[in-house]
Amino acid sequence: MGWGTRLVIGLGGVALLGLGLWPIGLLCFFFLLVSLRPKRPITSQENRRALSPRSRRAVAAVLLGLSAVALGSGGLLSPVVFIAAGAIIAFSPKLVMFLTSEYVPVKDSILLRARLLPFAWCALAEIKPGTEPLPRAVSSFTGTLLVYTDSGRAFAVVTCVASRQDEATMKILSRLKLSARAADCYLFPLGADSSAEVLRRRLSNVKLPAGDLAESASMTPGVLSLTCDKGVVKSASAHEVVGSTPNARLPGPGTQYQGSPLLWEVLDTLGKRTRWPDPDSLSNFLGSMLATRGTPLSERMRTMNGAEAGVAVQSLSGEEIHLSRPQLRAILAVYS
Repeated sequence: MGWGTRLVIGLGGVALLGLGLWPIGLLCFFFLLVSLRPKRPITSQENRRALSPRSRRAVAAVLLGLSAVALGSGGLLSPVVFIAAGAIIAFSPKLVMFLTSEYVPVKDSILLRARLLPFAWCALAEIKPGTEPLPRAVSSFTGTLLVYTDSGRAFAVVTCVASRQDEATMKILSRLKLSARAADCYLFPLGADSSAEVLRRRLSNVKLPAGDLAESASMTPGVLSLTCDKGVVKSASAHEVVGSTPNARLPGPGTQYQGSPLLWEVLDTLGKRTRWPDPDSLSNFLGSMLATRGTPLSERMRTMNGAEAGVAVQSLSGEEIHLSRPQLRAILAVYS
């Protein structure tokens, strides 16, 4: 039973109690309690079915019907509550998209916060190749990727909902850690200002060519947004860069793909028009952090010198890397 159905049952129980039909109302609450008992984990595919547009429309219709019943019974507050709940459920995807369309950087952190929804957060981590080419390195990636087809730069996008900044940081780093373990590439968390700079692009939606995404990826301009599950592309959207914006913006949701193309296939085809970046000093540093995971900090870096602008660290290979303090803490958390 989805959360939308539970909401209808709960509100219906309240309405029935208000109408004096307390036996039926109590029965609604009994079913609600039964539905909350522990069950087997729900797969992402089942969750998408539970929150399908048809289900949302059905739930909204029931709530509007309850508002009419409450209004006919002389209620004043309950009709407004039911109508508001129905409108929110009916337009929830578009409403959430609007409220989380723009982000602002949080000072001295790796986080960006939604400008209109203060408990929505996001962060970016740049994909750094290791010994393998980038398409092969991210072949098992799970999450959302933003691929800039002109420069070949790719970024992992992580979002979360949290009431406090420390809670959001913990959730973001935990998800980056899981993504880093599942892929053969390195994730380099960006500072908040750097992430905002990447996302300050005015994007125009471009219709993806019909057919197999793996075959048509090389024809996509600007930015390609890919939502992946264990290396399989579940949805994608293409966007042309037409300018810049003062606030950071995330691309909208993509189109579902029934064929489930492999991420490796898509990026390999995209490589026909894009030159993927080569390993650099950051790749070597992150590789060193991965190789020394679980060892004391003093054995993972040769030197660490604080400066007003950040921290200068020297990896075991002898290369010096300049990072902000939030970035260094994030890297140590992801590769711990």
